[in-house]
Amino acid sequence: MPIQSVSRAFSILSLFSSNKPVLTLAEVSKELGLAKATAYGIMTTMRETGYLDYDKKKAHYMLAAKYIELGGIVVKNLRINREGREIACRLANDAGVVCRIGIWDRDSILVSLQSTPMAHAEQPSRLGPRVPAYCTALGKAFLSSVSKEELDGYLDSLVPLPYTPRTITDVNDIRKELDTTKERGYSISEEEALLGQSGLGVPILGPEGRPLGAISLSGLTVKVLGDQIETLAGELRGAAGEISYNLGYYPQPVKKKQDLKENMNE
Repeated sequence: MPIQSVSRAFSILSLFSSNKPVLTLAEVSKELGLAKATAYGIMTTMRETGYLDYDKKKAHYMLAAKYIELGGIVVKNLRINREGREIACRLANDAGVVCRIGIWDRDSILVSLQSTPMAHAEQPSRLGPRVPAYCTALGKAFLSSVSKEELDGYLDSLVPLPYTPRTITDVNDIRKELDTTKERGYSISEEEALLGQSGLGVPILGPEGRPLGAISLSGLTVKVLGDQIETLAGELRGAAGEISYNLGYYPQPVKKKQDLKENMNE
């Protein structure tokens, strides 16, 4: 049986986001339907235990620095990061662009690991940023590997925002783009999230082909989508395959035509 005060504390934490990094007592009370006195008591306890900070002058609550430490622990122990850290570092160095690994969280992609060229594999990383799934290489790669039911649920509730003039915002066009991504084997985001920056992405799979996240290469459009695009995509697919294998995805070998004929005749 859930403990109400604990449940409410986690509900308060879930209200904070990159778009809403500070909250007032009135906002928390309204969002959660709590009496101000109840919300104040819970948030005061969270302040005293180091989980919230308070700006008395502005009457704003914000997440405390403690989460930096907790986030570091999460990053270090995520299995997808443990298996992908050295691979992402190697890929970033070979490709000369940024390599990221991201996981699905609350209808978007949360970057869990980032490696830049010349970075050491043990270089500390942190969770974030959170990026939209429909217009980023990581997100498109992940969405291309989910079930039809999961994709329908995501697209039915999606309200696409135009981050740049190149962002695909028509849901039907997004669906077509994901179909193309699945057929091609890798995603392309051409300046859809940030002008001048583009990316390639491939899903990371786990047991039974279940998508666990995605890996991407991103950088200047001319470098990522230039003459080396097929080479970069091949290296990225190889890296994703290696991580997926380490996470328990063992693809079935493709049967030869002769084997198929023999099976049909049995």
